[in-house]
Order: sequence, then structure tokens, then C-alpha cells
Amino acid sequence: MVSQEDMARLVGVSSVWYGKLERGEQLHYSDDFIDRTAIALRLNEDERMTLYLYSVGREPVPRGRQSPVIVTESLERIVQQQSWPAYISDDAWDVVTYNAHAKNWFPWISYENNVMRWVFTYPEARQQLYNWDTDWAPFMLAQMRVANAREPHNKRLANLIREILRVNKHARHLWESEPAVYVHPDGDQRKFYLPYHQEVIKVEVVALAPLRATNFRLMMLIPC
Repeated sequence: MVSQEDMARLVGVSSVWYGKLERGEQLHYSDDFIDRTAIALRLNEDERMTLYLYSVGREPVPRGRQSPVIVTESLERIVQQQSWPAYISDDAWDVVTYNAHAKNWFPWISYENNVMRWVFTYPEARQQLYNWDTDWAPFMLAQMRVANAREPHNKRLANLIREILRVNKHARHLWESEPAVYVHPDGDQRKFYLPYHQEVIKVEVVALAPLRATNFRLMMLIPC
């Protein structure tokens, strides 16, 4: 059981303010506060909408349309037959399919479909992505900067970036003070902490894009 004090620390507010929300008091809560609470509680979209309705009496502003990517049977077979974690994401980092190994390493993938949203708004990501602040966050934020420059009309990506910068102060600082660019992680070697296995594991990131749809990302994490 998580206490009000623990939840308040996760969300970044006082226990008094969080307690008002938990007691169902309808006040002028910000979208940022409600979203951070939904993230800390690992709420799905329906539960997040219910939290908005009970706390501020309205539904949340839509995050944007869902991924238009259609995974063909052949691509699906490629993902499922890998012997290591593999998944496909689209031009806004929404995961459209993944294999059992990916779910075993990343249980979040069953309730959060966006890689970047998980990396920057879920507290557990800081633990699971080993050296999050140096080996992960700067590069992944820089990838989004490049993607945003390439596709300035991609509303889902633009909304995602706004959400991340609103919720995560560290990401906002990096975005404003370190305007780095980074195209892709293919060939990078990075480390994960696997909580279910109680170990740190080093992998090589293999990132591929089908020529038929270069905005797809077939990601594979191969243990070194």
C-alpha cells in the first residue's frame, strides 16, 4: 500500500494537495497535476478519463489520433520469431506490436503504448534505464528533436513533446539548454536494469526501417 506522502512525492506536490484529490474534492487542479497522478498510478486511458471527470468535471484534452500504422502479417512474424526483445514503433514512438520477450523485460508495454512517454513520465523508467540521465534521456530527447524537425506537421509527435516537456522538468531543461540532435540509436550499447531478474544487462540496440514504410522502427535489443 502506497501512502499519501509517497504518492505526493511521486507526483511532485504536497501531501495536503494530493490528499484533497484523493478525497474527491473538486478544485482547480491543473492538467499537469492530473496527468502526473495518472502516470504515477499507472492508469489506462479510461481510468485517466474517469480521474479527470471526478476531479475537474470534464474529460482530458485528446492526446491526438492513434497510430495509423498497419503491421502486415510478414512484419508481425519477424517480430514474434525473434529470440530477444523486439517491437515496432511508428513516427510518434507509439508501439504497434511487440513480442513476449519485450513484455517480459518491459511490463509497462501492456498499459503504455508510447516509448517516449514511458521514458520521460513514468518514475520506474529512471530505474530500469540504467544511467537514465546520461545514457538515455539526452539521446532520446534529441531523437525527438530531429523527428520534429523532419515532420513539423506530425501533430501526434508535437503533442507528445509538449506533454513530456510539461511533465518532466529534467527533459524541459535538456530541451532548452542542450539543443543536441541524434538521429537513431542503431548500434548503441546501453544497459538495462531488469527488476524481474534483479540484474543489470548490457545490450546492443538494433534499429531497422522497412523500405516500404521508413517511418516504422523495428527495434531489437540483443544482449552483448
